[in-house]
Amino acid sequence: MPTELDLIPVSRLSDRYGVARSNIYNRLSGLGIEPEKQGGKAYLNADQLRLMDALDQHLKAGGTIADFQPGGQLSYRPTGHVEPSYRAQDSPATLSLSRKGDQSLALAMVVDAIAGKMASLKPADPLANLRTLDEAAQQGWLLSTSQLAPLLGVKTLTGQTIHRYGFICTRQGRNGVESAWKITKTSA
Repeated sequence: MPTELDLIPVSRLSDRYGVARSNIYNRLSGLGIEPEKQGGKAYLNADQLRLMDALDQHLKAGGTIADFQPGGQLSYRPTGHVEPSYRAQDSPATLSLSRKGDQSLALAMVVDAIAGKMASLKPADPLANLRTLDEAAQQGWLLSTSQLAPLLGVKTLTGQTIHRYGFICTRQGRNGVESAWKITKTSA
């Protein structure tokens, strides 16, 4: 059973990622993550938090929840009764473990941290968001607020119409709990 130090409250994720709480729940749902409930509060374990962090980087690079591939994610569930005593915000360099036999766990975490840093060094495609907007316009897709905001490089969408990057985004009603947006290209 994880301790409270191993868990992060879901209520803190909005600040962590700079998005609305509804976006957090859309992300959790898209990843199939069920937060652990304790005392009426929802928490994520360290593995779930790493997955959410990877998704956040993917979204900020212009990706969508639907095209997110969490490949290469390692699971750090120790075998037997060994319990790591790290917090989600700890880096592998400051990791303290409860038993000397946990070096393999620490090594796996360091390897994953290095791999994550290496992946973040790859230059993101600066036009990926524009291609996605163009495809949404061509296909006539209605994007939800949580899908559109990162593509436009903003945290929230206000008003009925937004002009950005040569596209016009018009609010078209609801898409579940979020607003739905139609994307059109401006005529040059």
